[in-house]
Amino acid sequence: CDSHMVNPSRWLLCSHEGQRRASAASARTHPSVDEERIGIPYPPEDRLLPPNYVVKPSDIVCGDHSGLHPGNMYLQKVLCDAVESYYVLSAKERNAFVNKLISEYATTSSGLFVHKASNDGDFESTASGLKRNKPSWIQLSHTNASKRISKKLIELGKSGAWIAESSSGSHGGRSDHERTSLVRAAAQQEQQQHAREQQQRDVLAAGALIAARRGTEYRH
Repeated sequence: CDSHMVNPSRWLLCSHEGQRRASAASARTHPSVDEERIGIPYPPEDRLLPPNYVVKPSDIVCGDHSGLHPGNMYLQKVLCDAVESYYVLSAKERNAFVNKLISEYATTSSGLFVHKASNDGDFESTASGLKRNKPSWIQLSHTNASKRISKKLIELGKSGAWIAESSSGSHGGRSDHERTSLVRAAAQQEQQQHAREQQQRDVLAAGALIAARRGTEYRH
């Protein structure tokens, strides 16, 4: 994984040019691989990567059976070290914490948050018979990358699995049992808060849909 890390100074030099390229690329379905490597690694919306994109060891692969990917293992270690500090913060500070974590990962790695497109593994008919499509990959947006990290922090916090992998010292001289108990309670509260927020979004979306239907019926 380390062999794929980007020099931070080079990243800073490229950041302005990367923003310009990312803006130009937003109108295209397939930005070039070069732009993916030196541009902003987390776009405002999910986007399909070029057909020839090959997942790198430093990428974070989302989905089942991806835990042993080098990038995922690296992120797991980072989050295990961060989870205790994360759960002493306010909700607003936690959002900033996750955004900073993503930004720091961007300055030290060329890795992207990716997942396979839904058509992966499909077959297409050719003159020589059926042919399996090459895997195609979607790059997650900054928002969806943040959601993945927040979800992972909740999972680690609730399970207590982070304590075995964390290299951070004890906070306030507490025992490991006390530390995991405090983090577990905070993680459960955050999960419940996320569920309430999602419920509110669902209610608003349903209300907007009903209003739109009534408007259509009125016009007819």
